[in-house]
Amino acid sequence: MNRMQPLNNKKTFLLLFLILIFTFILYSPVINYDFLRCWDDYIYTIENQIVKEGMSLIDIDRIFGSFLLGNYHPLTLLSYTFDYSIFGFQPQYFHLVNLLLHLMNCLFVFVLIYRVSKRSGIALITTLIFAIHPLRIEPVAWISGRKDLLAAMFAFLSLIAYTYYQRQRKLNVYILCLVAFILSLLSKAMVLGLPAMLFLIDYLNKKHLVFDRWFEKIPFFIVSIGFGIIAWIARQTYQYQLSENVLGVGYKVLIAAHRFVFYFILRQFLPFWPSLLQPYLSNNLPIPFAYYAVFSIVIIIFIGLILIIWRRNGNLFFGAMFYLVGIAPVLLVVTLGYSADRFTYFASPGLTFLFILLFVHIYNKVKVHSILRNSTIAFGSVLILYFLVLTMSYLPIWKNCLSFTNYVIDRYPRDPAAYLNRGLVYQERGEYEKAKQDFAQAFKINPNYADASRRIGEIFHKLKNPDSAYYYYQQTIRSDPANVEAYFLLGNLFYDHGQDEAAITSFTRAIEFDSSHAEVFFNRANSYGRYGMQKAAIDDYTTALKIKPDHERALFNRAVGYTITGQHDLAILDLNQLLELQSDNHQARYARAVALFKRGAYQDAKKDVDILLRDKVPVDPSFVEAVDRSIQLK
Repeated sequence: MNRMQPLNNKKTFLLLFLILIFTFILYSPVINYDFLRCWDDYIYTIENQIVKEGMSLIDIDRIFGSFLLGNYHPLTLLSYTFDYSIFGFQPQYFHLVNLLLHLMNCLFVFVLIYRVSKRSGIALITTLIFAIHPLRIEPVAWISGRKDLLAAMFAFLSLIAYTYYQRQRKLNVYILCLVAFILSLLSKAMVLGLPAMLFLIDYLNKKHLVFDRWFEKIPFFIVSIGFGIIAWIARQTYQYQLSENVLGVGYKVLIAAHRFVFYFILRQFLPFWPSLLQPYLSNNLPIPFAYYAVFSIVIIIFIGLILIIWRRNGNLFFGAMFYLVGIAPVLLVVTLGYSADRFTYFASPGLTFLFILLFVHIYNKVKVHSILRNSTIAFGSVLILYFLVLTMSYLPIWKNCLSFTNYVIDRYPRDPAAYLNRGLVYQERGEYEKAKQDFAQAFKINPNYADASRRIGEIFHKLKNPDSAYYYYQQTIRSDPANVEAYFLLGNLFYDHGQDEAAITSFTRAIEFDSSHAEVFFNRANSYGRYGMQKAAIDDYTTALKIKPDHERALFNRAVGYTITGQHDLAILDLNQLLELQSDNHQARYARAVALFKRGAYQDAKKDVDILLRDKVPVDPSFVEAVDRSIQLK
């Protein structure tokens, strides 16, 4: 067994410090990048009610008892909540936290590789490549990549703790190892294979796989199985039906092989074109025999390499199996919809470690000062420089939604989701013609793309073309009969054109599919009110307020409904509550004056009228005269 080189070398610490500083400088432009609304950032942060409540109103039950986009990662949501409580929704601070987490992971990678290899030089090179590799861009530059950074950080900490426990056998170190593993899974379920990695660390000491310490691994496997079940349940609750869910077993195996060979092996060395939205193989397309052949050959070679080095070189076997075990959950279990660079984040040090060892082995085998040895050094230096240049050139892709979607469309011009996302950027900017063109292109590529047809309908609705809007909303419903948003928008279209009965029908259909949206009840209430069904309108306003207690328009409209139906006391209660929230709401004050007048509280009505007149708010002179006359008569 090689003895561990002592970590008291000032040169090693200096080099590690320089790597961390260089990494910070390399990724520092991301601090000025924006939220990517087109790619989950708003869902995780700005539009997330849990995050917006902040740390002072934190709801632990909601954070730890809910799923988001088919994932269970409460600790990640907690970190966003913490960021918001301190900095608000300023993207530079969210990006800064991501960058600092990456630096922490670089430090942990160094410590882990040093402790398993016992060689500081190998650990430094592995850390450098891990830090600057182009495949690290996505989790660092993307605010929603926080889950991968947190999960990896706690997983690395757990493995490091185990290397200490293995030698010291102290209970507190064992507990740290287990707790860090749990925290990792609470960030994201991509490290389910960590218990198997503990056996790999045991293997490094014994030079063969040992299971005599299996009992101490039982809690880790129980935790892993438990979180695996939670991850599976979370995936089933994801509303968007992913294409892979309808694939046969053969296609799923092929997809797994495709990901492993092209995205998780070859792209480690040829990381051209960041896989921001990497579409999967289509179930409708025939698969060439060459696909099977290439996948099979590469996988057989990789497995053969593992078998060859199993007993010959513990470090090589550790590196290969670390990567394989680390990538397995995202390869077969956790991955949703698209393959992505971030899925390699935690496992990548294993493959890097493996090939650095092979590189060093070749270097040591050739003669000193020989051309081959010099060429080996030159090749390694060029490879690191190549990774650095790619990272610098690809980083600006993540600057904002427009740069992001433009890149994806250039890479995948037949991916409808890319056009939809860019269309959303243009729609938010008010560039409706450009938005309509992109939505139309997405719809052209996939005529059953409900999100695209719905968005086209929204644009036509905005541009006051009701016939075209109606056509595309109906097309959306044909493609997705349970599309709540389409029924809601169709109801709005009918309401805008005075067709209250049709609007009520559309809103009702939306509620039948999902009764958790306050705005649907609010809009149906408006339709009921205008249609003369005041009691039904009041009931819907009440439901909207139960769902969203701070829905101020629902509070005001319900008060109006109470006034119309002669329930003046209830109207005044609603308006009192609204004016406590908005003392300068002149419309509410005017409505309260009317309700007070109808109830016979003329003096109180007079006070509201005087405030309105003082603030130069137009008040019907006949109403002012009626209030004054009533006071005189009383």
